[in-house]
Order: sequence, then structure tokens, then C-alpha cells
Amino acid sequence: MQQSTTKKKEVGSGELLMPDARVPLSLSGALLATLSEGKLLSITQLKRAPLIERLLKDKKENSFYTALSRLMRRQVVCKRGAGYGLGVKGQYQVLRSYVLAHQKKEHERRVKDGNEVQKVWDGKWRVVVFDIPERQRSLRDFLRNTMKRLGAHELLRSFWVYPYRMPEYIEKAVDSEFYRGRAYMMTTSDIEYGPKLRKVFKLQ
Repeated sequence: MQQSTTKKKEVGSGELLMPDARVPLSLSGALLATLSEGKLLSITQLKRAPLIERLLKDKKENSFYTALSRLMRRQVVCKRGAGYGLGVKGQYQVLRSYVLAHQKKEHERRVKDGNEVQKVWDGKWRVVVFDIPERQRSLRDFLRNTMKRLGAHELLRSFWVYPYRMPEYIEKAVDSEFYRGRAYMMTTSDIEYGPKLRKVFKLQ
């Protein structure tokens, strides 16, 4: 049976990277999927993880250490004491995967429904505003593109407005350690450009 890459599977309050049987999975992908729950695992525990153990049957043991070392150099995986867990970049990969998976699901639902589902506006505006420096451009661009895909309107630079309740994945992203203190979300019923925004979103 062919191994797989990672996809999203809901577990508890969040979503984790889990195998997708359609595409081959690398050792690096298996390591990331195994560590995506946030637990610290020893070398022995990693080797015995189902995804990794299955792959190692057809590979030399040295390939496991090569994959692990490569992820550690890239800060995707880090060592804490005797255990290994997600590094900063690994945690960000999981967050990106979580957000993109939800937006893809939303898009597929809209296409399936023929874009006929009409949301009811409750008269309130949801605002996301952020200030992220140029040296962290990738973080800034990802949040900006996420708001674009949502259908929000950029009223001012990095000041996004949306007339409906923000999806949970937006809340999780803004509250994550990558954006906390640099991105804020608020709700208001009064914006000076209200009439203009109602035209933008075609609201009555």
C-alpha cells in the first residue's frame, strides 16, 4: 500500500497534519505529521510511530537521522531535553496548513452550493488590523492573503473590514504566538465609511 503525504484531520480543538493516502509520504513529512500534536517524543518513540515505522521498513535507519537533522537545521524540529518537538518554523507550517485547509473547505462548499448561500448581516463590522515589520514579510503577506481569500476589504493599509462573523481559523491565527501583540481583531457597529463599505459588500 502506498504511503502518503499530509492532510488535515480534526482532533480535539484544533486540526493536525495527518496522512492522505493519495500521495507518497517522505520521512520528513512523517516526522512533521507525528510531531504536529505538540508532544515531545524521544528518538525511540519517533521510530515506533506508525507513519515512521512503516517507512523505515523499506529504508536504511540512517535515512531517519538524515531527515531529522535536516528538519532541525531548518528549525522545523527542535530538541528539548531528551525529546524532540516542533520548532518555530514547524509550528508555523502547522498553522498555515490549518488556515489553508479551512479556506479550501469553504471554497469547495461555495462552489458546491453554487454561491447561492446568502449570509445575513447583523449590522456589525469585524475588523482585523496588524502591524508587522518588513523583516517578517512572510507573516504579513500570509495574513493579508488570508483576509483577501476570506473576502474582506482593505479599508486602509493592513486595516481589514468584514461584515460577518470571523471564522474560527482567523481567530486562531490572530491569537497565535506569531501574530499575538501585532495583530488585533475587534467588532464595531460604527465605522465612518459605513455607507461605502455597504456598497462594497452589497449590503442593504
